Amino acid sequence: MDYKPTADLADNCLFILRISGTDHLPRYQLVSAEISKAFNEISSAEILLHYEKLDYGAASLHGQFFKTGADIELMGNICPNELVKFFSGSVISLRWEFGEGQNVCLRIICKHRASRIAQVEVRHMASPLSDSHLMQRIISSHGLHPAVEQTEVILDHAPLETANEWELLCLLAERNGFVIECGENDRLHAGTPMLKGQILPTITLGTPGVCFNLGIHGIGLPNRSLRAITQLLPNNPHIVEGKIFLPHHTPLKPGSLVQILGFGDGNDGRSIITKVIYRMENLEWKSELEFIRIQSLADQR
Repeated sequence: MDYKPTADLADNCLFILRISGTDHLPRYQLVSAEISKAFNEISSAEILLHYEKLDYGAASLHGQFFKTGADIELMGNICPNELVKFFSGSVISLRWEFGEGQNVCLRIICKHRASRIAQVEVRHMASPLSDSHLMQRIISSHGLHPAVEQTEVILDHAPLETANEWELLCLLAERNGFVIECGENDRLHAGTPMLKGQILPTITLGTPGVCFNLGIHGIGLPNRSLRAITQLLPNNPHIVEGKIFLPHHTPLKPGSLVQILGFGDGNDGRSIITKVIYRMENLEWKSELEFIRIQSLADQR
């Protein structure tokens, strides 16, 4: 879904919510939004709308647009004349919350269209196929656009027992040192983690409103995306894993590189963002970043 609002709408609206091809904001008040994007996870969003009077019936606005399976996009202006697409996908569930009087809220749960893959039992086990060809077949069979890094190695697919095709996709990616990343416009990337950013943003200890959590872990990592990243960099003695809480929206995404300073030689250095959660409430944005800092990556100059 490639949509561009009119210049007036793009310049003057804090948020644009587009459902089934129709704009619904600023008609309703956007109370809050939370968008989550991470390696090896299906991107998701939770949007809370408030309106004073609910219209009923099949011909109402809700009957026409607010329904499960509908296409949805959330965009907004972080800065004047800077329209950002926060999320695009499908409506998974709807929940109406009724308060006193005419106070009504609608909670919309959305997921990237890759969620279709998680709803289907494994059916693509034909052989001989390379892992990359099998991943391409799975992704394209659900109407998504595959961007799969090629591997010519043909491995045995028979022992791979998974509950659904999303789990199979993650297993195939994991054993090749790949990650899965949900992209815009129905694109699904499977390959070596794409490290983004030529000019590294710097996050420094003591920055007002910024909070850090840090922890040192061994290489026996339970998280698939971390294992894939460490395979890129041999002889890693240890990693530092942590979270950063920012009091504003950030353009950083999974795969973004950041420079962390102020924690000492053992913790400072280049770090890779593996997950981002964007939260908006009362028209104020906050961001939560999960990252890993790998010694050999940090030492590269």
